Amino acid sequence: MNFRELNNLIQNQTKECDWLDYKQTWPNNKVDLLRDILSFVNTTHDKDCFLIFGIKDKTFEIIGVGEDKNRKNTQQVLDFLSRKNLSTGIPEVTVDTITIENKEVDILTIKDTRQVPVFLEKEFSDDRKKCTAGQIFTRIGDTNTAIDTTANIFVVEKLMKKRLMLDSSIIDRYSYLLEQVSEWTFMDSEQKLIFNFDPNFYILITPYDEEDEQRRVTTGDYYSWLVEPSIFPMDRRINQYNSVSFMYGNHKIFEIGSLIYFDRFRGVAPVPKVSKLIPQNRDYLYHYFLKDSLEMKFMTLFSESWNNCMSEQFYENFYSTKLIFDNVVIYENLDEKNNVEKNYDFNSTIEMVERDCDYKIIPTEEEILEFENENSEFTRKSLIRNNIAKALNKKLKEIR
Repeated sequence: MNFRELNNLIQNQTKECDWLDYKQTWPNNKVDLLRDILSFVNTTHDKDCFLIFGIKDKTFEIIGVGEDKNRKNTQQVLDFLSRKNLSTGIPEVTVDTITIENKEVDILTIKDTRQVPVFLEKEFSDDRKKCTAGQIFTRIGDTNTAIDTTANIFVVEKLMKKRLMLDSSIIDRYSYLLEQVSEWTFMDSEQKLIFNFDPNFYILITPYDEEDEQRRVTTGDYYSWLVEPSIFPMDRRINQYNSVSFMYGNHKIFEIGSLIYFDRFRGVAPVPKVSKLIPQNRDYLYHYFLKDSLEMKFMTLFSESWNNCMSEQFYENFYSTKLIFDNVVIYENLDEKNNVEKNYDFNSTIEMVERDCDYKIIPTEEEILEFENENSEFTRKSLIRNNIAKALNKKLKEIR
């Protein structure tokens, strides 16, 4: 929450609700603080929640907490929570201080989570107050669960639905489960990844049939990102094309582009996307992935689930995969990609990119001749594309 958002709450006299609570001071009893936090953690909605200290409820008078001896910063709150026996780990919280009308106001933000309900596994007390093991605090409207009771069964049921995403669409639920990388199993004999707690969610890796291959694959397909100088000779031919289908029961929910095996099945990767770094010149294309894309989520799941059940580690078995991933830019998200590319316009040159990234992009004739390829011009373009990716990865590593 920033100054403008806080000021709007005060000016609009936004009342307390299931995501907002005003306090004149920080609690002097640690049980009260724990109950306030857990009540907001265990909400059935999908919003972040805010405890605002230094403002009077109802009148919205700004009191400030400059002299409050019970004030805490982010680290102190996290340390406090870390010493409690919480059922699902430490909730994500932050404390920010905003000065308004020359008075300091603290905002404790409790991030939304689906790992609910959160409760104590061991009793905690301070002075004469206590929270018991298994007691579930929540917030209904502007009211927290009383200190001597627990949430009713209907709220607990809603919290469990939130935890399991039974309150969400199948697409949203699937997207969430893909991020639970430790909860999938790879079945080698069936070339399938299964979600451990609901086998209706599974991912199929299926070789293209003859008709599919004719429709999707051009004879002699050649990918520039497979051109890589290395200490061992790498076979750049593609051995097999596969489709990757994200299934729920008999229904296909998502599908990604081709997953290819190459270098005599010693490498596997989805086909990356292509972008142009300098708008007016098609020679300066490069390949990229977005970390939050289905392709990369699949690769993370594939490698993690492989490691959990196979005798050999994923990148040891498919050792060429890691090598050629150096030829692809891995962006965090689309915003990061756009921010990088906006630095280069129609007036940019490849020499400017080299200086900006401190990386040599244009290959020498000797470097081109290292590859046994009849089409030297195509090899040159391949090396340029890969060098652009390496240069951008170097730049991203420096600025992140």
